[in-house]
Amino acid sequence: MRILALMASVLLLSACQGTAFELPPIADSPCDARLVGHWDSIGDDSDEDGEVQLDVSDSCSLSVFERKQGKILAGEPTQLHVGQLGERWYLWVDTEWSRKRFETGLPVRPGDIHLMRYELRKGELVLNMPDDKAIAHRIIDGQIPGQVSKDDQNLQNRITGGPHPRLLDSPGSFDEDSMRFRRGTGSVKP
Repeated sequence: MRILALMASVLLLSACQGTAFELPPIADSPCDARLVGHWDSIGDDSDEDGEVQLDVSDSCSLSVFERKQGKILAGEPTQLHVGQLGERWYLWVDTEWSRKRFETGLPVRPGDIHLMRYELRKGELVLNMPDDKAIAHRIIDGQIPGQVSKDDQNLQNRITGGPHPRLLDSPGSFDEDSMRFRRGTGSVKP
């Protein structure tokens, strides 16, 4: 269940906190061919494997499937964007797609994106989300241009202006917890 909650935090926008960027912090690159194919999430327990499934096409179209109550839920695909800064790779999606795809009531601004850092190692896709709390503190302290919205249940950051490539390399920008996916065969598996 942890993989679904982590994935939701950024990509799916259904968690209580998140960080959006007004503009991508780096330039869009051609689709990373290493991402193309089917990916099954790796859960804390083997019975949680495959709760979230990703299909990435040759043209970098992303389809996300989630297992809920024994059913696979699908939605409209979206364009997955990738970029590289130094040795690190990043991916992002449109926040409006996230809101529609997962029917959340959280407000989004058209054109904003959600970004994650990724790496491929030992046959796994490893994703790290922004560290929302650390970024909120840096916005409040004036180190990052943006806005922070917080109430009893939600924390939402919006990094404005940009691009801001230095933010990606700065310590503490990304959460140490990661989401892991294993390359699967074919397409969505029930």
